[in-house]
Amino acid sequence: MNRKDILLERINEAIPELIRLQDTTGCFFYPYYKGNVDYCNARWQEAVLALAWISKKNKNKELDQRIEKGINFLITIQNKNGSFPEYSKKDTSFSATAFVSFSLIMTFKIMKIEIKKEWIEMLDKSLRWLSKEDETVYTNQESAAGTSLILGGLFFQNQIYIDSGLKKIHRVLDSKKAYYSENGGFDLGYSSLTLEYLGFVYNAGYLKEKIKNSVEEYYEYLLDINLEDIKNSRNTKWIILEGFEIFADKTKSGEKILNKILKLDISLDHLEREDNLCTDLYRLCFAYEHMSSLLDNKINLGNFNPEKYNGGSHKKIFNPLRRFGLHRIRSKIRLF
Repeated sequence: MNRKDILLERINEAIPELIRLQDTTGCFFYPYYKGNVDYCNARWQEAVLALAWISKKNKNKELDQRIEKGINFLITIQNKNGSFPEYSKKDTSFSATAFVSFSLIMTFKIMKIEIKKEWIEMLDKSLRWLSKEDETVYTNQESAAGTSLILGGLFFQNQIYIDSGLKKIHRVLDSKKAYYSENGGFDLGYSSLTLEYLGFVYNAGYLKEKIKNSVEEYYEYLLDINLEDIKNSRNTKWIILEGFEIFADKTKSGEKILNKILKLDISLDHLEREDNLCTDLYRLCFAYEHMSSLLDNKINLGNFNPEKYNGGSHKKIFNPLRRFGLHRIRSKIRLF
């Protein structure tokens, strides 16, 4: 099998496991609906995007119902200011709001069921909040927010959102060193996530020359280092494939870098845990969709056996501060 067939096989393996996580209310975050915690991590609701992608291909009414319930549940946990919680009950999470907004926009674009007025209002509130906030330490999150605002602005025909999103993407591109800095250093996993979002902005027709030049500089850096031997600033052990697929035929070193990435002994599907099924399965769906025809490499994704969710890597000591937004606190102590 070529890598396209291998990715589709992995997606089809993962969908039943993803469905298993959702309860009758539409919630995917089982620590909450089983009563183990008093908050709901909104990021798990990103799962609706992977379901929408599969449903579009297979025209599955059961999946459409699950998508509807999943989006309806999101409304119940959105904060009044438009943000979403992630790691505590009163959390104002930039990360969750950026990623959830992106998943909602893409779900609305591809699903076949009617888009409800209350769904539109929820998305509009989240984009309005993102347009006024910035993440100055975690570049991938600022990229996600910028991309969400640009695509959301196109969806709503709202130039204010588009301009706000472009400002964020300019900031990401202008602050780049040889790579997309993450927490003050280089992290291959999270920089690949930033690359993915830049690919969506590029494909939407914005900043094409500036993004292309930036990606080519980043690729020159990747060509000069041993990717097997690097120490990631956030200790990631995975890569998001989609950005490398998008830029494979758009940059001078794109094919060479994609080939280098595909040969790495590292997780290329990023489905190690149950939470990853919700937040990253749709990235495989889009990698499949945008797959470059330049290479016919086979890839070894290994056995599919996601670990049970272990509570995440967040520090509970910060919970009292989450209601104010940790991104605001970070901005006072460190820039990109």
